[in-house]
Amino acid sequence: MSIYSSSHWAAYRVTRASIGTTKGYKRQWIKDPLLDPKDRLVKEDFRGVSEPDKYSRGHVVPLASFAGTEYWRETFYLSNATPQKSALNNGVWNKLENRIRKMAYELDGVNVLTGTLYERSLNPLPNSNTAHIVPSGYWKVVVKNNKAIGFLMDQDIPSKGEVCVAIVELSEIEKRAGLELFPAGNLVGNLERSKVGC
Repeated sequence: MSIYSSSHWAAYRVTRASIGTTKGYKRQWIKDPLLDPKDRLVKEDFRGVSEPDKYSRGHVVPLASFAGTEYWRETFYLSNATPQKSALNNGVWNKLENRIRKMAYELDGVNVLTGTLYERSLNPLPNSNTAHIVPSGYWKVVVKNNKAIGFLMDQDIPSKGEVCVAIVELSEIEKRAGLELFPAGNLVGNLERSKVGC
């Protein structure tokens, strides 16, 4: 069993056709049928979390990016959930995801990589019976035409934080996440900040 109990990273493509409204969808978290349940957090692990450590089940891959597809239900697999502070989940992280969808619509599709950081200890979910470590932060990389832009956000970023101040070099994300995101070296430069409203 992994003590991380959350996805380390995910990669997905957002297109005009994949984006949809989230209204009317039954928001029910379910077990991932491909994974052993003992290796994942369960719905009950998130009960009774109080301030200042109020956590949400943050989507690793967001529902709204796939609400226009038959795969929207898979965004509610518990393997796609991570303990994300509600202020981050409903604040600047949500702003970033909205900007990515806007960019995907305007540019007819973007590729996204996203993941977790474990750089310091945070309070665990108090009612969880599943061994786990809460991520200390999150990262996201957006790619279009072999150009990329990266973002890093700490769990404690204020809900009214700004997306643009979270922009970092990809090398910083790779170093802090312990990943080599583009081993083929096929990136040709940075995606313009203006593409994400910065």
